[in-house]
Amino acid sequence: MIKHGKKILTAFLLVAVVLITAQYASSAMNVFLKNGQVVQVPVNKEDILGISFDVGPLPSDNKTTGANLPVTGGLVMWLDSSDITSLFQNADGSSPVSSGNEPIGLWRDKSGNDNHFKQPNRPAQPRLIKLGIGGNSSVMFNTSQSMMSSANFQAPVTVFYVARQTGGANARILSAVANNWLLGYWNGAKNQAFYQGWVSPQGNPTTDDSPHYFTGIVRGQGLNSEVWADGVLVSANQNGVAGPNQLGINLSIQAGAHAAEPSNCQVAEIIVYNEALSPSARQIIEAY
Repeated sequence: MIKHGKKILTAFLLVAVVLITAQYASSAMNVFLKNGQVVQVPVNKEDILGISFDVGPLPSDNKTTGANLPVTGGLVMWLDSSDITSLFQNADGSSPVSSGNEPIGLWRDKSGNDNHFKQPNRPAQPRLIKLGIGGNSSVMFNTSQSMMSSANFQAPVTVFYVARQTGGANARILSAVANNWLLGYWNGAKNQAFYQGWVSPQGNPTTDDSPHYFTGIVRGQGLNSEVWADGVLVSANQNGVAGPNQLGINLSIQAGAHAAEPSNCQVAEIIVYNEALSPSARQIIEAY
């Protein structure tokens, strides 16, 4: 994907390489620049595998919208670890993350609603891992690391995220500070959901170290809540009908609530909507 900040220098380097490697070409490629110049590259079109432009970093105050998500109506949070421009070493966004194993103090919300995840305490900051879930960069936590937001996502709400537990400590990953809310993992089990009450069967199946994606839908009082795991409905009932208040990762460390329930884990993406997504919209996001 080509984003803002293409470096024209890379294009000229590419041209130079092609000039060297295609000196006996019988045809040419024309590169039309905005300033009116035309750069002619001697190369046979059947020899071209692809053309790539390098991408420079976005400014630290840039807000990337959710325009690339397939469902944007009602979007209130989008954390995307594969977009390194949304990761910063300091909670104030003053030092961008540029390579693997760097600490993350700010995970910027790409929805434009400023529902960022933050961790100002350096020893408690997670790290960027370049080859994480799906071969993409992910945010990696151990049991002494956590992040949180200040947003209160009241019902109706849909929460979607992608994560994996990495072993050794398999408790909560995504949960809330100000109320007892969790989705995905709990006490050595996966496919779990507690929205101020158990929506999923409690404590099974046993967790593993594979990546999973979870969708929690909370419609509110008198309406069924749902928990989905890898696109399959786990359970639907009215045992828990509350949305997450101050959502975050490994929050037992940061907030002091639900002590001794963090995980060693990786998290790739978190998406929140301020509505109960329709079945078709949910399927589109899960496919994405």
